[in-house]
Amino acid sequence: MVGENWSYLCGVTQDLEADIIIGLLNEDSIPAIKQYPEAGAFLKIAYGLTTGVDLYVPTDVREAALQLIQESLSVPIDNEDENEEANVKEAETMHDASVSASLQTSHVHLWIIFFAILLLVFAFVYNSHISW
Repeated sequence: MVGENWSYLCGVTQDLEADIIIGLLNEDSIPAIKQYPEAGAFLKIAYGLTTGVDLYVPTDVREAALQLIQESLSVPIDNEDENEEANVKEAETMHDASVSASLQTSHVHLWIIFFAILLLVFAFVYNSHISW
């Protein structure tokens, strides 16, 4: 988890977006790290999928980072500190829903593969009994 001297900057949906923003911040000597919420790190390693990426910067340069992003990119970011907790909770809820949907899709694919293999086994057994 991120230390207490780091603040949430924004959340993006893909690694590429995160890398672009981190590169932009690094050009201005603003360090930034990305973190995969919930099961995102596992899904990234296991399936190459992400459930989004959260970006964090040091607390003392958060405002400068927000201003730089808003000037350089067309990324809607709410920079209200009092809304940060609500935004984090909303992001967590959205991530939970997307993880659940991703896992359900994976389970459906596994069941389809299972039944396809089962069908092939039955076809092979049936054909082998007919040829006797």
